[in-house]
Amino acid sequence: MRDPAVPRRAKIAPALGIVYLLMPIDLIPDFVPGVGQLDDALVVAWVIRHLIASAGRERVTAHWTGDPDTLERIFQLARVP
Repeated sequence: MRDPAVPRRAKIAPALGIVYLLMPIDLIPDFVPGVGQLDDALVVAWVIRHLIASAGRERVTAHWTGDPDTLERIFQLARVP
């Protein structure tokens, strides 16, 4: 978040995602069995994909401190080239 090479829009998306997840109002109410958390999962997936697309694969890789295989799997799931 403090990297000046990362665009502002990439920094705003995670903040908006967290705000949405903390809001008591959802597009699909959480008490609906099976699909109640679907909107939350979609927001998280969108935020991750947007962050990677905006910041760039190289920048995300430079800041990743976890297992490289996990990051590669995230790239595959987000369909990042």
